[in-house]
Amino acid sequence: MQTVTIDPLRWQAAPSRVILAANGSKPAARLQVTAPRDVAGMARGRPVEELPRILAILGAAHHLVGAQALDQLFGVEPPPPAVNMRRALLETLFFSEHLQKIYFLLTAWEHPFRELRQAGRGAAVSPVPGALPDEIMHALALAQEGAAILGGRSAHPLTAIAGGVSRYLKEDAYLRLADIAEQCLPAARRAADALRTALLSAGRPLAAWREIAVPLAHAALAPPSGDVTGGAVVVRNAGGETRAQFAVEEIGSKISVHREPWTHQPFAYLQADGWPGLSSGQPQGLFFVGPLARLNDGQPLRTPAAEEERQRMVAEIGPFPHYSVAAAFWALLIEALQAAERMADLYQKQNLIGPSIRSVPAQMGSLGTAALESPEGLIFHEYRVDRDGIVTELKVLDTATANNALRCLVAQRIAESGIVRHPTRQETKSRMEIGLLPF
Repeated sequence: MQTVTIDPLRWQAAPSRVILAANGSKPAARLQVTAPRDVAGMARGRPVEELPRILAILGAAHHLVGAQALDQLFGVEPPPPAVNMRRALLETLFFSEHLQKIYFLLTAWEHPFRELRQAGRGAAVSPVPGALPDEIMHALALAQEGAAILGGRSAHPLTAIAGGVSRYLKEDAYLRLADIAEQCLPAARRAADALRTALLSAGRPLAAWREIAVPLAHAALAPPSGDVTGGAVVVRNAGGETRAQFAVEEIGSKISVHREPWTHQPFAYLQADGWPGLSSGQPQGLFFVGPLARLNDGQPLRTPAAEEERQRMVAEIGPFPHYSVAAAFWALLIEALQAAERMADLYQKQNLIGPSIRSVPAQMGSLGTAALESPEGLIFHEYRVDRDGIVTELKVLDTATANNALRCLVAQRIAESGIVRHPTRQETKSRMEIGLLPF
C-alpha cells in the first residue's frame, strides 16, 4: 500500500500531519497530532488558584473559563466591572483569532489561492484588494494591544482570578481601548465585504469548498448567539433538531474521551451513544463545536452588522444548518463582525469602572466547574481539590478534543475530493491546510 506523509501542516495549534494511503481507488487520510500534552499531569498537585494561568496553554480563553471555575469553587460572584473586563477580553479574543485565520487564508501562497498573491507578476489582477491583508494585520495588532491592556498579555492573559480580576486599568487605557474599538469594526466590515465578494460568492474560489462537508451533530451553550456563559449545553443533530440538553455541571459525565494509538489527540463523544469509531458516514455520538456550531441554531444575532452578514450567507447558500468548509469560513467573518460590535460597547469606560473589581473569597468548596464559548468552540473545566486547595482531579474539554473527529473526517473528504483531479503533493498539502483552518 503506497503512503504519502504531509508534514508539517501549517496553522495548527499542535504539531500535526496527514498520512494518505492508497487503498484501491479510494484514498484513506489519517490526521495525526504528533506531540503529547498531559494537561492533567501539569495540574494535579498544584494549588487550584494557579490553574487559570497554567491551562491557558490550551488557548487564551481557558484562562477565563478557569477563573469562572474558581468563582464556583470559592462561592464568589465577580462585580460588574470585572464581569465586563472578562467579557471584553473574550470578545477581543474572538475578533483576533477569527481574523488571524482569515489572514492565513488570504496569504496562502499555494494552490488554490496562489493567484491572490501574484498581482503584478504577470498574473491576472487579484480579486482581493491588495491592501486587505495589511489592513487585517493592522487590525490584529490593535486587537492584541487591547487584549494586553485587559488581560496582561495578548496570547496568555493573567488577570482573571477567583472573584473577578486582579487590577484596575490605567487611566490612559480607557481612551486607547475606545480608539482600538473604533478602528476594529470598520476593518471587520471591509474584510467581510471583500472576502464575500472575492472568495465566498458563487463562482469564486471558496464556493467549491461547499462540497467539502461533514454533517455531524453540533454542541453549543444555550443560547449560543447570546450570553457566552449560558448554563446549559444543547446538542443538535445533523438536521438541526435538538437531540440532547444538559447542564454545564454534567459535561464531565455526558461527554467522554476516546484515545487511539495513532494520534496523541483524543476524541470527544457523547457517552450515552458510546464510541462509534470514525467513518465516512454520520456516526452517532460524534459532534463538533465552534463558530459554525453556534450559528447552526439558525437564530438571529443581536448585533446589526453580524446579523446583516448572516442574512447574506443565508441568501447565498440557504438556511442553517450548514456543514461545509466554505460555511465555516463565512461563520468566522460573521463572528468577527459580532465581536467588533461588542467590543465597541464593552470598551467604554463606564463599563469597566466601579467601586470594586473583585469579590474576595471567604470559603472554599471541593468542586468547581465552568463552561465557556471560546473563539474555537465550547470548552469546559472541572476541578476537584482537597481541603488545602490542592488539585486532586481535573477534567478539561478543549476544542482540539471536541473537534478531532470532525477534522479527521474533513481530511478524509479532502483526500477523496482529489481523486479525479490528481493533484500534486503540494496542492494536496495546501488543500488540507485550508480545509482544516476554520475548525
